[in-house]
Amino acid sequence: MTFRLTNRLKESLKLLPKTDNYLDVGADRGYLAISFSNTCKNVYASENKLGPFNSLKKTILDNRANVIPLFGDGLEILPSNVETISILGMGGNTIAKILTKDKSKLDNIKYILVSPQSSYPLVIKTLNELGYSNIDGKYIFETHYYPILLFKKGKEKINKYELFFGKIPLNNSDSNLKDYINKEINRYTSIGYKLTKSNSLIYNIFVETKEKYFN
Repeated sequence: MTFRLTNRLKESLKLLPKTDNYLDVGADRGYLAISFSNTCKNVYASENKLGPFNSLKKTILDNRANVIPLFGDGLEILPSNVETISILGMGGNTIAKILTKDKSKLDNIKYILVSPQSSYPLVIKTLNELGYSNIDGKYIFETHYYPILLFKKGKEKINKYELFFGKIPLNNSDSNLKDYINKEINRYTSIGYKLTKSNSLIYNIFVETKEKYFN
């Protein structure tokens, strides 16, 4: 291969379930899709802007990879045979919009792997409301802390802490999640940080989560 996977993509690759038909939404240069194509029958990778799409096609061609590039937005171009998708490296608001814009497109989707750059609780809440349960996942550190969470179709009730951080990393006492929580608590309690009503509620979630899962 002409590239090296980042730590986040390496961990994402490990979390992808065994599947025959997979789409990486917003695949960037397609590194994850190309790596997964060694064990998956049909792999698709999409981009919605011409420049990134051309870069994606070039990387696929350079690596002679069995990956089909798709040009389009979100789930609009989802092939009907796909049962597993990933949406990585985007803001949480963007991921939530992609998932809710074309809800009917999720009818045949069994697994969804996400790694939001922000608004983690929004993504978890959205997937829970869409009828997906968190079955695997972890937090990693690359410049800052990111969750990588695998969801499977199937409704479940989760508490407010699981809604905020993901059920599996909490139940596994994920060490990076613990570090993330401690860092955020320290940030909120640092001298000069003004606690508004809104971020006071968030601060309390961090404190309560630490006491419940990591003490």
